[in-house]
Amino acid sequence: MEKTFVLHSQSHKQSAINFISRLSLETLYCVVVSEYKKVRTTAQNSRYWSLLQIVAEHVPDEYGELHSKEWWHYKIRCDLGYVVGTCRVRVAGISEPVDAPMPKSTTKMSTVEMSDCQEQIVQLLVKHDIPLPEWI
Repeated sequence: MEKTFVLHSQSHKQSAINFISRLSLETLYCVVVSEYKKVRTTAQNSRYWSLLQIVAEHVPDEYGELHSKEWWHYKIRCDLGYVVGTCRVRVAGISEPVDAPMPKSTTKMSTVEMSDCQEQIVQLLVKHDIPLPEWI
């Protein structure tokens, strides 16, 4: 069972308190209280993947190669600093594992972060003289 309360008012706060007070102590529960952060919307997510598709079709990497939207999804988050840590991986042609950035999931981005990320993608398209669709 998972229950989330967003405390907009005293009555919302009281509802959360009432819910917690009804929990049985026969079961172990974890209660986490954190500041509410509005995460990216599904509309933003759809636009993001549409932008990445355009990038994948038209923008080469520094070696002149085109890549999938999934590749760009990884690269753009890393380039923008949306990284939460590193992971040891093996790379073809390199004998020892290397540390690869682990980018933050876009599902965890705020609406502002997602807007900033999309603006960077649009700027990448402009930089490469890619015609922008009307929906941008």
